[in-house]
Amino acid sequence: MVAVREAIARADPRAESLPESQVRVILQDAGFDVVVQYVVHGPRGRIIRADLALPELRIAILYDGAWHALRSQLEHDRRQARLLREAGWVGVHITAEVLASPRQVVAVVQTAVDARQAS
Repeated sequence: MVAVREAIARADPRAESLPESQVRVILQDAGFDVVVQYVVHGPRGRIIRADLALPELRIAILYDGAWHALRSQLEHDRRQARLLREAGWVGVHITAEVLASPRQVVAVVQTAVDARQAS
């Protein structure tokens, strides 16, 4: 029963998928203060929504599920990545393969954090 209460307390209604929630919890457990469904204001007034973000470092964390292999979604993802770069943000992509290893999720995000802090 304690585990259920803890899970409910950590739930975030803004999450759009279970894997996205899993990424959020892994990163929170690792000490990252991630924001869910963060809106990035891109060039020419474009809105880019990141699944998760570390706004102070301008890092967008995006979960790429199986549908991201579809051509239409791939084109959208490329456009989103370009807009993020133009807005001064870094995009970190987490796939199902990466999500299978929570340590790898943390390592991928930590690498982006280290790179941003070094620059």
